[in-house]
Amino acid sequence: MFKEQAPTTECPGSPAEPTAAPGNLCVYESGQSSDATPTIDEPGHPGTQGASRFGFLVADAPGFKGDFSFGAWGSWAVTAP
Repeated sequence: MFKEQAPTTECPGSPAEPTAAPGNLCVYESGQSSDATPTIDEPGHPGTQGASRFGFLVADAPGFKGDFSFGAWGSWAVTAP
């Protein structure tokens, strides 16, 4: 979940204590270096939201023009079904 999102049943944790309900991947952002809008995408399929058994990719859409640098930090948790 990104900074502005509230915990959900599937992702009840926080950046300091990442937690995932069974069958879920939860990404907890604790900060970022720009005003970009990050998403979780399938590896090998940028633009396809979600994760696969091969992992996940954190992608961003910068909210500004010019310098397209982006940095984010946090934690994640995944629990098998």
